[in-house]
Amino acid sequence: MFKNYILIVLRNIEKYKGYSFINIFGLSLGLTCSVLLLLYIDYEFSYDRYHSQSEQIYRIATNANIKDDYFSLATTPAPLGPVLKKEFKEAIEFTRIVDMKREMVMVGDNQFFENDFYYADPGVFKMFDFPLYSGDPNSCLNRKDAIVLSKSLAEKYFGMADVVGKTIYFGGNREPLQVTGILEDVKPNSHFVPSAFISYRHLPRERSKNWVVFDDYTYVLFPKNFIASEFLPNLQIVYEDYMEEIFYQFNSSASFFLQPLTDIHLYSKLQPEITPGGEISYIYIFSAIALFMIIIASINYMNLATARSVKRAKEVGLRKVVGSYKTQLIKQFIVESVIFTIIAMVVSLIAIKYLVKPFTNISGRAIDLSVLTSPDILLTLVAIVLIVGLMAGSYPAFYLSKLKTVEVLKGKLYGGLGNLSLRKILVITQFGLASIMLICTWVVYDQLHYLNDKDLGFNDQNLIRVPLRGETLHTKFDSLSKLWATNENIQIVASGECTPGTGDFMQSVIYLESPQGQMQEKLLLNFNIDQHYLASLGIELIEGRNFSTKYATDSLDEVVVNQTLVDRMNWKKPLGKKVEIMVNKDLGIRKAQVVGVIRDFHVLSLHEKIEPMMLTFNARNQFMLVKISGKQVKETLNFMHEVWDKQIAGMPFDYSFVDEDLKKYYIEDERKGKIFAVFSGVTILIACLGLFGLVSFTASQRKKEISIRKVNGATFSDIIILVAKDYLILIGISILMAWPFAYYFIKNWLQNFAYSVSIKPETFLLTGVVTIFITILTISFHATKAAFANPINPLKVE
Repeated sequence: MFKNYILIVLRNIEKYKGYSFINIFGLSLGLTCSVLLLLYIDYEFSYDRYHSQSEQIYRIATNANIKDDYFSLATTPAPLGPVLKKEFKEAIEFTRIVDMKREMVMVGDNQFFENDFYYADPGVFKMFDFPLYSGDPNSCLNRKDAIVLSKSLAEKYFGMADVVGKTIYFGGNREPLQVTGILEDVKPNSHFVPSAFISYRHLPRERSKNWVVFDDYTYVLFPKNFIASEFLPNLQIVYEDYMEEIFYQFNSSASFFLQPLTDIHLYSKLQPEITPGGEISYIYIFSAIALFMIIIASINYMNLATARSVKRAKEVGLRKVVGSYKTQLIKQFIVESVIFTIIAMVVSLIAIKYLVKPFTNISGRAIDLSVLTSPDILLTLVAIVLIVGLMAGSYPAFYLSKLKTVEVLKGKLYGGLGNLSLRKILVITQFGLASIMLICTWVVYDQLHYLNDKDLGFNDQNLIRVPLRGETLHTKFDSLSKLWATNENIQIVASGECTPGTGDFMQSVIYLESPQGQMQEKLLLNFNIDQHYLASLGIELIEGRNFSTKYATDSLDEVVVNQTLVDRMNWKKPLGKKVEIMVNKDLGIRKAQVVGVIRDFHVLSLHEKIEPMMLTFNARNQFMLVKISGKQVKETLNFMHEVWDKQIAGMPFDYSFVDEDLKKYYIEDERKGKIFAVFSGVTILIACLGLFGLVSFTASQRKKEISIRKVNGATFSDIIILVAKDYLILIGISILMAWPFAYYFIKNWLQNFAYSVSIKPETFLLTGVVTIFITILTISFHATKAAFANPINPLKVE
């Protein structure tokens, strides 16, 4: 019996090639995109799960309250990890991770700038499955001068992987480190991907006793079946025993909480993260898109199958005459639908083999096709085939199987094209989903355009950032500044402790004078700059003055604040307001006063609001900012490079453009925007394919009516309107119904940004016009063909 069903399907494919192509192509296109999105979603959920103890590892994070300022950190004080292991049996092991940012490495006469170097405790290899190519995981980080290099870096530095015992020199001070292990290259689906681990003992000893500096990412291994909520009181005990007294004197408080390792990538919204994480909201969006595509592709099948019902009706009538039961007919059409879906899935899997590379480039995710052979994915694919096959074939099967034999054989199938009401609902649903995606795509691109063009409060063009490391900061700063300034294309040379686009801004507790004259604690962005920093960025001074070397006190007791801080403090006359700065090292207080107010500018991404900021003066800082004219950029960079090489032998010239640094904030947004745009376009294409096939059958079934109308004087435009009007009405209804849903989705998405575009009515109107235009193009071929057809030929049949 099953063999017979397959033969019937193959014959129908051969007989109705156009119909079969549209059905298989539409289904395979929907399935291809859905499976690609499924692979992307699976990859996002796979982060950190390859560690065998991933369910037992938690990161300790911090909630803090400074007066009325609440904030959450992914970091903790350095002593927390050792104390937890010492005092609580549940803490089996711990490791602290400290991010070194970008640092220099010297190997022989070669210098390299590297990212993703981390200080770590020996427990990192007991907790995480970071396999070693060589070296002992139990002891490789015990030495103070130990470093474990990744295999790729070892080959880069030495030309081979087995380099245990070799020495490299690290950082601006060129500290010698001995290679004690070689790390197999870490999988990219990790919330941090180390290129090297340096022994935590290499850091200053006093760091491990400091409970007020939150710089360490602390991970703890707990037993199996560990219940996080039951351990929280222990974290509170640690706070009370070691920190409460310190925080109390500043009217502040803190608490710790646990983050499961496997939740960090998608669910953590803390600052500062080691690397930018994913967004669970995008997972929901892409899951919805995948579901939309499957639904739209299934609707295509249902629409075309019901439209073809009159061509299959006589087949059904004859089968009933020769003894087929209703259940047999239902099985036949369901099996036919499932076989179509299987063919489409095979086609889609072949397509995925060739599309996965460009999709990987767009998504930025290293998707491996071998995951398709995993039991979970295979079961999912089988489930998709069965669900789509049943969903797409169910209505045609039940509709055709209930046709009355006598009426069918007499040609009295007045339903003609199947259940018209259902088909209208399906068309509305199909184009409604497509319209939602089109509107959302439009707003996504508006938002990305807004992120690129928004006034940041400073000029980031032709601004070069040069980091200074080690002794260079103190011994070569002045000479570099003076020599670079002699070039006519170099306009300003400045320095700052932080620069926009680096993401390394830290907050400090500052005491500020209230309008009533009382000192209030506030959490502020606070960093050092020199007297040229504001000019290099083109930051506007609203009130007062900038720092100046003419005033001897600027290095000690005068500060500049931003407008947000003035507004937050409700200062009517900010100049002269008193400031007390807490010095972390000894918790001492340095007194100062406000001498200037600057316009707000964005130092972080537009995902974050502008925070209150206070700038203090320092003549030499770890970053130089060089403003150039924009003319002869290559020659100017060569000049800077030559001066650098003469002044600083043995250290490579490292630089970046600030505008390029800022773009890194939005790489993930742009990638997801591209994914959204591509799949929205495909969704529209699938919907139009179905509409194209549907109009084809509509025109075919109404050809006698069209011929009679033409004989009676109907014009070309009359015929076009006749064929198109019903579908245009349905598309119009679908667009109107899509608007509220699209508004809801896009409003929620825009909440991820502190600064976003407004949702404009014209966006909805324009996307509606585009959808109708695409619909007209889709309909026009068959409508025009019907209008130009010879009316005599259809009428000869009767």
